[in-house]
Amino acid sequence: MKIALDAMGGDFAPAAVVEGAVLAAREILGAKDEIILVGLEKEIQDELKKQNVEGLNLQVFPATEVVGMDEHPAKALKTKPNSSIAITVGLQIKKKADASISAGNTGAMMAASFLGLGALADVVRPAIASQFPTILSKPTLVLDVGANADCKPMQLLQFAIMGSLYMETVVGVHEPKVGLLNIGSESTKGNELSVATYELLKKSKLNFFGNVEGYDILKGTVDVVVCEGFVGNVVLKFGESFIHLIKSKLEDDFWKDSRFDRLKKEINYEEHGGAPLLGINGISMIAHGASTPTAIKNGIRTTLRMAEQDINSKIRKHLELYGKIRGN
Repeated sequence: MKIALDAMGGDFAPAAVVEGAVLAAREILGAKDEIILVGLEKEIQDELKKQNVEGLNLQVFPATEVVGMDEHPAKALKTKPNSSIAITVGLQIKKKADASISAGNTGAMMAASFLGLGALADVVRPAIASQFPTILSKPTLVLDVGANADCKPMQLLQFAIMGSLYMETVVGVHEPKVGLLNIGSESTKGNELSVATYELLKKSKLNFFGNVEGYDILKGTVDVVVCEGFVGNVVLKFGESFIHLIKSKLEDDFWKDSRFDRLKKEINYEEHGGAPLLGINGISMIAHGASTPTAIKNGIRTTLRMAEQDINSKIRKHLELYGKIRGN
């Protein structure tokens, strides 16, 4: 398994990314696995010199340009064909890597992955999936959290299928419960999209719980929450701000108390390392812009898990099966 890693992506790149790659190479990679660090060669090599990399399966692939975090995704990819993001995904397109990871510009990474790798057969649009902590000490997966501002019922059904498979195969949740994010639990609540999607999910073979509301996400009422990307992104940003609020309100000594270690671990985005872009014909992981070495390491761990479980084959089979059922 070869993973192409954008070494220039993120607020603390390349130092944090390189260190995370080294940690992954030491602790996670198998004998046949390899991490390809993509970016400005001198800067990457300078960071590698600070680490003990002897015997580690790491290589450097040069890129001459970097996409800024605030640049327009499509424009940046067009004007910077040799950017670290473009080349990171390009290695997967050329079959020189099996997966791609970047903590850089989310829109650019998403566009490069979707346009370059394409969507899986029958997938209308890919979705970004993000894990949220819950009071039950198990995560809730929310998708889409930003790839598609406007959606149709069939897209939300596909998000539900992909999210359910991800939770089952990658996270290890047996028969994940799926909920549709809405303003009420009744089947008739919400807008036209919500009502139509409810009926599709109800008729599907998924373990459909029904409508869920915003507070159900952190309660852990269901394992997968489905929504359009506009709403999902608002939920994601609010969730991140809420975690920052908790940390800021607790005094340092209080927060350092070992009794809160489990809480700190559960609300820490570093634990899962990133948000997969589900539905593309490949594996693409979008890491948090503020990724630390630990987050990068765990993003690599999750990416390996996706590949080991061959999640894309499972998505293809389930969508094909649903297509046949729907056709009848």
